[in-house]
Amino acid sequence: MAVATARVVRPDGSWRRKIPRVIACQSLRVPEETVGSRNGRENRKLELSKSALGRLKVQQLRGLLQGMGLDSSGLKAELVEKVWRNRDDLMDRLQTEARGSGCETNEPGPTDVIGAMQQVDPPGKKSRHPTPASKSQHRTPGTSAKDSASPDNPTGMELYFLGTSSGAPTTHRNVSCVALRLHTRIWLFDCGEATQSQILRTPLRQGKIEKIFITHLHGDHIFGLPGMLCTISNARHGGVDEELDIAKEPVRIYGPPGIQDFVVTALKVSQTKLIMPVEIYEYSLNTPASTRDMGKLVPITRNGKIKVGKIYPSNGHPGISRGANGMLSWQGSDPPSWSVVSGDQDMVVTAGALRHRVACFGYVVQENDQPGRLDPDACVALGLPPGPLYKDLKNGIPVKTPSGTVVTPEEVVGAPRPGRKVVVLGDTCDSRAIAPLARNADVLVHECTFSDEMKEKALIAGHSTASMAGEFGRNINAGQIILTHFSARYKIRRGVGSTKNGKEEEDDDVHAIPMLIKQARHAYQGRNVVAAHDFFHWKIPRKEVNTIHSRFDSGADAA
Repeated sequence: MAVATARVVRPDGSWRRKIPRVIACQSLRVPEETVGSRNGRENRKLELSKSALGRLKVQQLRGLLQGMGLDSSGLKAELVEKVWRNRDDLMDRLQTEARGSGCETNEPGPTDVIGAMQQVDPPGKKSRHPTPASKSQHRTPGTSAKDSASPDNPTGMELYFLGTSSGAPTTHRNVSCVALRLHTRIWLFDCGEATQSQILRTPLRQGKIEKIFITHLHGDHIFGLPGMLCTISNARHGGVDEELDIAKEPVRIYGPPGIQDFVVTALKVSQTKLIMPVEIYEYSLNTPASTRDMGKLVPITRNGKIKVGKIYPSNGHPGISRGANGMLSWQGSDPPSWSVVSGDQDMVVTAGALRHRVACFGYVVQENDQPGRLDPDACVALGLPPGPLYKDLKNGIPVKTPSGTVVTPEEVVGAPRPGRKVVVLGDTCDSRAIAPLARNADVLVHECTFSDEMKEKALIAGHSTASMAGEFGRNINAGQIILTHFSARYKIRRGVGSTKNGKEEEDDDVHAIPMLIKQARHAYQGRNVVAAHDFFHWKIPRKEVNTIHSRFDSGADAA
């Protein structure tokens, strides 16, 4: 809970204190209020109180500072002072956003002072007994997932780690799954056992899962898939997400050869009835003229069918073969790639081959370039008042001012902003084949099953050490590395004075996770390396022209 205290400053310089209003949902909002006078509405200036800033959490304060492009390091008291010293810039930014949103008056209206820029708190820290996302989140029936951004996801791109253990779950970690939230759409990468339970402890909504990308067919990456499909179906039909536009869209699954047999067999044997369309696409090793087979319908139950198809190598790569253990191999130095998602209005997804004990893939998610920022002050100077025409300018459409003058986008809109790139790799002992696609990634999610001392075992098992992950991140010039898929031998923490067989244990691996981070940072030659834990999340800021954004999140298992 937080209290927003503000002042209403009249043109003559006098002011009066507004009635404090209690706000939930971790944000401070300035209530919409009309300041009346005999001559009409008065312009007003809003100011935050220092005590209200002191009630914010550390991550919320850091979000404010990062939104203003300021240093966000330090203790809470220092962060409050930084925000307080720059409060005028903060309020000017809010007023500018209000003018550019189509308002017809100078009043900012119900502007969200904190919520639009704050960082989301880790799900496990909100409450000792977190409620399912379907009950705790604000609902907006009928909102298109592609057209609006969630208020707690202002960057429009965020990673959630639902499972970070390798092979089998532990008391602290579930098996593999990474969720990528794009505005209000959700894409999953792998779907280990109990993923449908893990997602209930996050702000993510099951009914908004749109695509599922499978890296390989080991059980710790796919055993949760049949149950997750049932959960999505129930959430979309008869659940809280039934009225959303996405409820009518199919869930699309992409994965290695064999993923169709696994899903179809599991649903057939269990006589599962999915009340939604499902499409499954496998990556083919052949090279026909077309790059995609639109597929055919396969019956699951008496009235239910699933569409299955194939995706062929997009670069027409010849000579792809599978060994006796299913591992992919190819001829020549040019590695194969598969164009997985290309018709999406926002994103392009490409799959590349990895070296593992079975056929395994990594995914490169590339955001399309974004329009430049609109300068509302320049619009006003050219005689164009705030209004819906601003949106046309951002979309590249010239508009006319009330006086008839034509304003072109080039006059008021900045240069296009480069899209962000996220790379999520499956299990691998050699990622060089996907390096050309992954170059200059903003975020690299790389497995880190073993420490450097166990490199020989890692290579035999088809996995990576910490230094292998850091070296690959340095080779592709990644802005940020997030380690995941840890062996159960690496504990998050251990109690002081732990004993085994009646003797106090050595503390050589008490800081195992920080040790992995240290090894990866040494190979990466930088500090932008963090270790994920279950429910760890990472926001990927929007990029400005010729800039690469990366930051260190103190919520990770850091050294």
